[in-house]
Amino acid sequence: MGGYGSTRWGWYSKKYTVEDSLKLDIHRLYELLPRDSWTNSSWLFFPITWSRGDRKVASIGLWLDAYGDVPRVILDYQATPYGGGQPQSIHTVVELSSTPCRYGSVRWWFRCPGCGKRVGCLYKAPGSYYFRCRHCHDLTYTSAQEAHEFEASMRAHGIDTKPLAEIYPTDEGG
Repeated sequence: MGGYGSTRWGWYSKKYTVEDSLKLDIHRLYELLPRDSWTNSSWLFFPITWSRGDRKVASIGLWLDAYGDVPRVILDYQATPYGGGQPQSIHTVVELSSTPCRYGSVRWWFRCPGCGKRVGCLYKAPGSYYFRCRHCHDLTYTSAQEAHEFEASMRAHGIDTKPLAEIYPTDEGG
């Protein structure tokens, strides 16, 4: 009882990862758009496309609205329900904020429409309609899921998986 493979963790599905999701990166966007469009009173349309290999996966229309006190990005796209069905038109407004950098420049951030946090990336998780931060979608990284992949097997074979500092403590007090 309690041997290798006796747990029920295999019954639980893993969390979605950021690698499974569509990613909208403010820093990449800042590289692509003209510098003066972020602070001048302007409207600017920019299409964004995601692909995997040679296949186009998704595309959105992004509007940069620099009029008014708070610049914002407007996302227009269609999302199909998970498993098929009629596409739904989505119109999302994402506020931008900036932090000062050295030498007078600024760094731009998204304000997550879900929680209001200042983030560098927004994600559209599988099965979701909206772009939100990874905390709102409860996303994790693939590397975090794979980090402990072999620990159960190592323990079953008598190999200690504790950090070396716990196995061989040093006497730093004397």
